[in-house]
Amino acid sequence: MLTLDNEQTIFQIGQTHQLLHEALEAGGVLEIGLQQVEECDSSLIQLLWWLKQEAQARQRPLQFVNPSDCVLEIASVLGMHGLFASEGVSHEH
Repeated sequence: MLTLDNEQTIFQIGQTHQLLHEALEAGGVLEIGLQQVEECDSSLIQLLWWLKQEAQARQRPLQFVNPSDCVLEIASVLGMHGLFASEGVSHEH
């Protein structure tokens, strides 16, 4: 699982894009841990949406694991509830 951490804003998004692109290219199941994201903005949500679209186009399984409150709040504000549809989100404890 690839876990994104701490701050995920426009200032880190280039590096995060590179990490997610490499994970996408590597093959296999994509599991993206979002539980450690404490600060985020719309750039992260847009990037996750891109990843979801790319994974679907490549018929790659994708799972977002434990999205933090910050991630869920920004997605909600943007009206992107479908990004975290139940089949693509795991809430592990």
